[in-house]
Parts: sequence; structure tokens; C-alpha cells
Amino acid sequence: MAMTMRASVGQRIGVSGCCAFDVGELSALAWLPHFVIHARSEFPDLRLDPYVDIGAALQERMGRGELDFAVIAGRSSR
Repeated sequence: MAMTMRASVGQRIGVSGCCAFDVGELSALAWLPHFVIHARSEFPDLRLDPYVDIGAALQERMGRGELDFAVIAGRSSR
């Protein structure tokens, strides 16, 4: 699946749908706005659903399968 996504992203075609992800507070302040602007520009049919929370909550949501990915500081306990 990762190779399929990389191939699609690299070609900039067919990337659509929803991508739910979590980031920590520092990431949200530091790079998330630029990431969202760039992603919307490159992939207008992709809907981003970012969430901002603390690491433990991000890990819980990932564990329940509610997210496509999460960016956390440090090592995950899972």
C-alpha cells in the first residue's frame, strides 16, 4: 500500500478522499499551517482532517484506527 500511495503522490494524480491525522501542539504551531497550504495546493481533491492533541491521546486514536497517521514527539509506547 505504501508503494501505491508513493506512486500516486509522485504522479500527482488520483489523490483524493480524506486523510485524518493528529499532531502535537508544537507541530501544529511550527509546521502544520505550511503543510496544509502545500497539500491543498498540490492535491486539491484530498481533504485533510488534522487534529491537535497531546501524545497519549494521539496514540489512543491511532490504536482505535481513527487516524491515517500521527506525528508525535519521542518514542511511542505502542
